[in-house]
Formats: sequence, structure tokens, C-alpha cells
Amino acid sequence: MTDTLIGPESSAEHRRARAVRRPFEPISHVGNDGTTRPRRHGKFLAIGDDKFHVRGVTYGAFRPNADGCEYHDLDLVDRDFRQIAASGFNTVRVPHTMPPRSLLDVAERHGLHVMVGLSAEQYVGYLTDSRRAPDVERLVRAKVRAIAG
Repeated sequence: MTDTLIGPESSAEHRRARAVRRPFEPISHVGNDGTTRPRRHGKFLAIGDDKFHVRGVTYGAFRPNADGCEYHDLDLVDRDFRQIAASGFNTVRVPHTMPPRSLLDVAERHGLHVMVGLSAEQYVGYLTDSRRAPDVERLVRAKVRAIAG
């Protein structure tokens, strides 16, 4: 089975990379402008001028240590992320909990992007009963600030 690299048709890099490749072969996700962080581009994600196709897996949940951290064994995380990247995935989804910055550093070393679950859905009930509603926007902003690079 073959798969074609997809990107903007006008991109010179895309035309050069139009060669057929194996499915899930790791590809570089550095945009033409040198950036590596995906951004919203219409209804798609993009890195630089190139469309970013998420090839992801969920990582976790794991039994937390005494401090409540699910991702406490960084050697294991490093090994797992190395295997995930070698399998052609480019993204890891971390559900349920905020990952430590060290997990984000390991992901970056292996060229993986991380989607962090902010657990905002736990506050959805307050949409109908706002009398005791927490400041959801403040809570989510605090979580985003904690992991933003």
C-alpha cells in the first residue's frame, strides 16, 4: 500500500516530496518559516504553510505515584515516545491530567506534538445551573499557561 505526501499544491517542497512513501513513514513537520507548532488554518491545522495531518495515539492514563503524577517514570516515557515516533505517529494525546513539563520536553526530543486534555467538560453541568459555577475560563487559562511553551 502506498500513500502520497499531502500539502499545499503550490509548495515547491510539496512538488519535490511528491514521491510515493510507505504509510506512517515519519515526515518532518518543520514549516517553511522554521516553526514547528501547529496552528489553526481555516478548518485545518498547519505548520508554516503546510497542512498538518495528526497521526496520534492516546498516552495514559497510568497509576499515579504518591504525589499524584501519572507520568513519573521519564525513562519509560522516553522509551514509549521513541517507539511511538518510530511507528510514524506525530502526536500524543494526554487525557485526564496536566502533564509535567518534563513530558513535554521528552515529546519535543522525539518530534512529537502533544494534545493536552484540559478537563473542561467536567464543568459542563454549570452551563444550566450557574449559581455555584466556578470561573471556568480562569481555570482553563491557568491550565493552558502551566503548559504553554
